[in-house]
Amino acid sequence: MKKITLFIIVIAMYFNAKAADTTIIFRKVTFDELFNLSKAESKPILLYFHFKGCGACTWMEDSVFTQKEVADFYNSKFICYDVNTLEEYGKPIAKEYKVKLQPCFIIIDQNKTVLSKIIGKFKKDDFIRFGNNSFDKDLSIESMKEQYKTKNKDSIFMYKYCYMLNDMNSLTQKHVSDYLTTQSDNDLLLEKNIRFIYQFCLVDFEAFIPFDCRAYNTMLNNIEIFSGYFDKNQIDTRLVWIATKSMRKAINTKDELLFNKILDVFNKYKDNKKFEFHEMDGRFTGILTDNDLVLNAKLKFYRNSDNQTKYNAVLAEYLEKYNNSSEELNSIAWDYYEFYSDKENLQKAVEWVKKSLELKCRYSNLDTYACLLYKLGDYKNALIQAEKAIEYAKKEEDDYTETSKLIDKIKKKM
Repeated sequence: MKKITLFIIVIAMYFNAKAADTTIIFRKVTFDELFNLSKAESKPILLYFHFKGCGACTWMEDSVFTQKEVADFYNSKFICYDVNTLEEYGKPIAKEYKVKLQPCFIIIDQNKTVLSKIIGKFKKDDFIRFGNNSFDKDLSIESMKEQYKTKNKDSIFMYKYCYMLNDMNSLTQKHVSDYLTTQSDNDLLLEKNIRFIYQFCLVDFEAFIPFDCRAYNTMLNNIEIFSGYFDKNQIDTRLVWIATKSMRKAINTKDELLFNKILDVFNKYKDNKKFEFHEMDGRFTGILTDNDLVLNAKLKFYRNSDNQTKYNAVLAEYLEKYNNSSEELNSIAWDYYEFYSDKENLQKAVEWVKKSLELKCRYSNLDTYACLLYKLGDYKNALIQAEKAIEYAKKEEDDYTETSKLIDKIKKKM
């Protein structure tokens, strides 16, 4: 029996040793002790910031750390240390290195100087490239930042710098612009620039490549070429999202020239109802929905520009087209609630929301009805509709916080 037990222990030790050979080994020492190890072994330190429940962290641990080439590289070249940012020991380290997103990988030297940093999940080759870059002084964070400060804006440098900053979650519109200004119109259609424009035109839903700039027009006027590298629907989505952001500016500033340029783009997509945004790795992260990009934009622009004649003409076209859409009728009624205070226009909105309710009674249009009645001074019926709206909100599991506030206001008026 003792021999069998001993045999099992030996087997377990063997497999544990094999497992350790095929994953990154994180040192079980205190943070302060890392620097003594770094000096003793003449190796930089890899800090891995993570937390339990982080899906991307788990993916890196299971799919990348366990690849032999990755494990061999990091175990031989670095002192590796994992930092759980939810545990007490990890919180001050994360604060010291300003870590907010995870997984985050930071390479530091024995003097705590940051050499390289990346955020997110990366495939084997990219992850090893990150480690190798930390040994090149010209590619260190401090060196690259210093070169940028000293006005180094040449094409090769800016291209590398943009990708480094993106890996660090520190890329800005200015960095993207600084690189693109180094490229001629013909250069923008090189494969590396097609990929650059596509990837960085929208970052965290902020337009890093603005509407009507050279790079935007390159993508707009060469959709078929871009489609050779990326899904056409995703190219369309990026073009429309950027145009939509500029449309808000055109409406607010009453810029008719910009408005008409954006309408030319919208007209290409007037039959599209939704635009789902997918990141470079295929993740779905957002959606833009609009039953009619063109008519909705016209309504908002002409109303805000006080062009009543054009507004009325577009509104008539809109109501004729969407007279049987509960959602669209409610949308117009709500716009009137937000924009108008006179009885005549508010009464028009009441008629539209009533028609909306006849087509389909929901929390959203009941809430609009209650708001309009409140604004008209019909507090008794406003209260009835607001309470009914909350009943529907509970059934639909919708947030009715604003309706509750409306009820409080109605009761004070009563």
